[in-house]
Amino acid sequence: GLHEAAEVVDVVVPPGLVDGDELVQGGQGHAGSRGGAAGDLRVRIHVAADAHLTRHGDDLHLTLPVAIHEAVLGARLPVPTLDGVITVRVPPGTQTGQRLR
Repeated sequence: GLHEAAEVVDVVVPPGLVDGDELVQGGQGHAGSRGGAAGDLRVRIHVAADAHLTRHGDDLHLTLPVAIHEAVLGARLPVPTLDGVITVRVPPGTQTGQRLR
């Protein structure tokens, strides 16, 4: 006979996956019928939206408000990233809509 059981399985999620991607863990699924080998565990990825970051392909974008005097004179501004806050240098004369990397 069969019995149901719950089990915790660690899954390594590599960077760069997009919404709808699927990871396959071989042999981690339901037991096979009539004593056959276990099937594969399939994990579908759902990427949640972020309040500040937007994704464009493999790039993450953040709209950062910059005061007029910071854009004209230049500044160093704190920017939140996935790994923590970093400081980005805004060069003097930066224009509206200009992208910094």
